[in-house]
Amino acid sequence: MFLDRLGKHEFILGSRAARHGGGNTPDIVRLEQRLAEFFNGSSALFFNSGMDANVGLWSTLPQPDDVILYDECVHASMHDGMRASKARNALYAFKHNSVDDLRKKLQEVMRTKSSVRNGRSSVFVLTDALYSMDGDFAPLEEICTAVEDILPEGSGYVFTDEAHSTGIVGEHGRGVTVHLGLQQRVLIRLHTFGKAFGCSGAVVICPSNIRHYLIYACRAFIFTTAAPRYNVLNVECVLDYMNSLEGRKLVAREQALITYARDGLSRHFRGVDSDIARIPVECASVAKYVSPVVPIFSTKAADLAECLTKHGFPMRHAVFPIVPLGTERIRLTIQACNTFAEIDDLVNIIGIWVKEEQARRVSVKRCQSKTIG
Repeated sequence: MFLDRLGKHEFILGSRAARHGGGNTPDIVRLEQRLAEFFNGSSALFFNSGMDANVGLWSTLPQPDDVILYDECVHASMHDGMRASKARNALYAFKHNSVDDLRKKLQEVMRTKSSVRNGRSSVFVLTDALYSMDGDFAPLEEICTAVEDILPEGSGYVFTDEAHSTGIVGEHGRGVTVHLGLQQRVLIRLHTFGKAFGCSGAVVICPSNIRHYLIYACRAFIFTTAAPRYNVLNVECVLDYMNSLEGRKLVAREQALITYARDGLSRHFRGVDSDIARIPVECASVAKYVSPVVPIFSTKAADLAECLTKHGFPMRHAVFPIVPLGTERIRLTIQACNTFAEIDDLVNIIGIWVKEEQARRVSVKRCQSKTIG
C-alpha cells in the first residue's frame, strides 16, 4: 500500500520548504483533515515530532496572566514548553494522578489570583493519557470534573498528551480521550506517530481558532521545514489500516498479549520481596484496555536488564535522573507483532532471575543469622 502510493509522487524525500512557503502541499492538508476526522476533533495541525508540538504549543498558547497546572510526571517536552511560556511564573505541579491534590491546587489558584476568579485568565491543566515510565493511565474524567467544578465556566482547559495511547486504546486506537467520550471536555490533544503507528510526526487536535493562532504564532511550526511527503503518506497508510477490520484485530491481539504477559509475571512475583521485583497495578487499565507498558521496579534493575539482554531480549534500565532515586526499573512494551511463545520465553527468564535473587537473599540472611547466633 505504502510503496504503491509512494510511486505515484515526485519529490518524496523532502518537502523543500516550511509550511508557510512551498511545504504546504495538498498531501499534508488532506492528512490534517483526515486526522481531525479520525480523532473526532474539529481541526488538526501536523508537527514534525511530539517534542516540537509540545514545546511549540506550551511556549505559545498561554498568555502572561494565565496559569498552568501539570501532573508532576508529564513528559519533558511539556516542561520545556512551559518554561519558555509567558505563564512561566505561574506553574503549579500536582501529585501524580492525584485528583485530590489537583483540586487543592485549583482552589489555591482561585484564592490567590483574582484574574482567575473573575474569568479574565485561563487555567490550563496538563496531563499524559498514559505515562510511559509508570505504565499508568491518567484519571482523565475525574480531572475534567475537577476543573469544571472549581473554575469559572470557560476558564479551565484540559490538555492530554496521547503519545503512548495512540494506536493502543480504543477500538481503532484513537486514544483515551475518544474512548472515554471526553473530546468535548478536553480542549487540546496531542497524538504522536512514532510509537504504535511506526511513523514519525505528531498532530495537535484542537479548535480551529487555536489552530489558526498556532499557524501564525508558534515558532516550532513556522520556522521548520515541513514533513517530507513519504512520511505524510506513511501516516495516511496507517490510518487506513487502523480504520480497517485488520486494524481492530491488531489492537485486540495486543491487548490479549499484554494481559497474558502481566498474568505470567504476577504469578512469578508472588512471595518475592517487592524491592527485588514488583509491577504497580494502580491505574494500569482504563475502561477494559490494559497498559502496554509494563514497568518492573527493582533495586537490581541493571542486573535484570543485563540478564534479559544475554538471553536475546535487549533491554535498558531506567535510573536517576530519568526516574526518581529508589525507583529504578526496566520497562517491557508488548507489541501486537509479538507471539505468545515469545512472551512465555521472556516471562520465564524473568521468573528464573527473580527466584534466584530471592533465594540468594534468603541464603545471605541465614548466614548472617548463624554468624550472630
